[in-house]
Amino acid sequence: MNSQNRYELYVEVQKQKKLEIIHLERLVETRWAYWYKSLKKINIRFKEIREVLNVLSSNGDEKSRVMAIGYLKEISSQRFISILISMESILEIVHCASNELQNSKLLLPSAIHLINITKQNLLNMRSNGVWEKLEKKIVAKAKENDIEVDIKKIQKRKHVLNKNLQNYFISSTVGKNISKFTSLQDLKTNIYFEAIDRFTVELNTRFSNDVCNILMVTDVFNSSSSAFFNPDSIHLKHFIEHYKYFKIDKCLLSSEFLTAKTLCLKENYENLDLFNISHLLNKVHNAFPETLKIISILMTLPATTATNERFFSSLKRVKNYLRLTMGDERLSDLLVINVESTEASKINLDTAVDKFSLLKERHLKTNIYFEAIDRFTVELNTIFPNDVCNILMVTDVFNSSSSAFFNPDSIHLKHFIEHNKYFKIDKCLLSSEFLTAKTLCLKENYENLDLYNISHLLNKVHNAYS
Repeated sequence: MNSQNRYELYVEVQKQKKLEIIHLERLVETRWAYWYKSLKKINIRFKEIREVLNVLSSNGDEKSRVMAIGYLKEISSQRFISILISMESILEIVHCASNELQNSKLLLPSAIHLINITKQNLLNMRSNGVWEKLEKKIVAKAKENDIEVDIKKIQKRKHVLNKNLQNYFISSTVGKNISKFTSLQDLKTNIYFEAIDRFTVELNTRFSNDVCNILMVTDVFNSSSSAFFNPDSIHLKHFIEHYKYFKIDKCLLSSEFLTAKTLCLKENYENLDLFNISHLLNKVHNAFPETLKIISILMTLPATTATNERFFSSLKRVKNYLRLTMGDERLSDLLVINVESTEASKINLDTAVDKFSLLKERHLKTNIYFEAIDRFTVELNTIFPNDVCNILMVTDVFNSSSSAFFNPDSIHLKHFIEHNKYFKIDKCLLSSEFLTAKTLCLKENYENLDLYNISHLLNKVHNAYS
């Protein structure tokens, strides 16, 4: 029985019970969100997973039986349930901060505030009161699945120290009584509290007070902040003190900030962020040398892992087992095409071939020439199949210059809804919502009405456009 058949059995068990089919997540080390989702789904479908393992342990092939018996023994324990529920509660706290830190348009002051809230929530969880609530969940989950709760400790055979080690200082353990199973009290100390401490220490290490004080200087360039272009900001002082190498003149900043603030507010930008301020001040860069020094430093500081994670996800799809012999140059080119799929989908192959044919003669043999074209075409069809393109073309529905703008009968929208059945998008409500949303968007007279502006506008009344 292969892995596909085993998973189909898991799906079939859910169908027989008339439950909503929940697919288990594949763990991805670079994506913390997958860890939380995985534990959440295992907790929800714990009973069904055990049923599947019971079936496999008796009816599966030799390999499946061995694996099923081992997994079943591992998850049918108080220790596993305790770790499952406690780690799910911890990752639930970290989940929001993890997602926000991968935002490509991250606002540093908001992110730091979110990190501080996350650290505080973790510290609040490190209490006997919270553990008692988790302990009740653990006991209830164990009893629900007929798993013994009060497991006695099983001691290993006592180790006898080597006589040759006497009169010596030993820096590592040489043997002690170790419990195979531990009580809930031991799990609280050795797993739950220890996990919280490790998360807290890691957050304090990566986001120390010194680092946060330096990054908070971006608040000076936030038009919605009370510290907007305030030369007396405490965060600005920390920043200048840290970056002594650039010799930022504090005396000039008061004059520059006063003029820069007036100049920026006069422009009436809809979204006055750091990049817009930089663009505006660079037009008269000789007037704001010290301010532009700070902005130049800040624009090199923000970093996010979202782009890198997306890049390596593409790498797994492009460089599969059939393409391991390709050179680095070709792999690099394919990755660019795959990552920038939106732009690449606009390429007209016939036009590209025509332009290529007009270039200087390559002295290529006819069969090599056409073979290259065929390979290129096959490669593009592999990376951009019609199904994927039809789904991605749904963005045309939110393009104000398109004839399909907020058109509920768009063929691309139908493909999108059909593909994303899991989200249960109600087609009946879309006609009404699209009609109102289109009127609302056009009424605002946006200069650049893109998907982000539409999202921002509709989120103000999000209950109306679910």
